[in-house]
Amino acid sequence: MGFFNRTKNEKKNYATDKQDPVSIQSDTSGVLDIKILGPGCRNCQALLKNTETAVERLGLSAHFEKVTDYQRMADFGIMSTPGLVVNGSLLINGQVPSDKEIENLILAHTLN
Repeated sequence: MGFFNRTKNEKKNYATDKQDPVSIQSDTSGVLDIKILGPGCRNCQALLKNTETAVERLGLSAHFEKVTDYQRMADFGIMSTPGLVVNGSLLINGQVPSDKEIENLILAHTLN
């Protein structure tokens, strides 16, 4: 698969991570659906990298998709790029938060 359209199947156990990956909601396959919205600029690349790091730290599996079509981006209600969509919900719009901030956003959005 291409750089942006890949599945992360690795589950790492970080000794300092106190989160319980079993309590994370994802689609029926147990894999988070993550979309990076943007034209592919430096900020889009940074958002992808930080999101991959956050998912890895949480010990989750995720399918990453790069969305560059402006109509598809508009369908998510994005006002500026880059954007982060997790399981169909726009979580980040027009900024590149740290991997820890993304980790907290994913947890807040997907916990039971």
